[in-house]
Amino acid sequence: MIRVLFLAFLLLGGCAAQAPLPTTAPTMQLPMQLHIERRQADQRQDWMLVIQRENAGLRWSMMDPLGIPQARQLLINGQWQADGLLPP
Repeated sequence: MIRVLFLAFLLLGGCAAQAPLPTTAPTMQLPMQLHIERRQADQRQDWMLVIQRENAGLRWSMMDPLGIPQARQLLINGQWQADGLLPP
């Protein structure tokens, strides 16, 4: 029983940890526009992800195929900051 509880707490702790961020900014030609396609069963979703340099950080903007913004985030000094709209 104690082993099961320990394993459960270990798994929950792993799920709660924040994903690691890169230590340095990626060397990419910016601005960059990427097409994201998600297929699940018989459904398909498309988005456009635009990455652009802004002051001391990077702005990540996700839009639907019509160009309507879905989410915006800023990556500044290794920390994500909400930039309005919905979280990605």
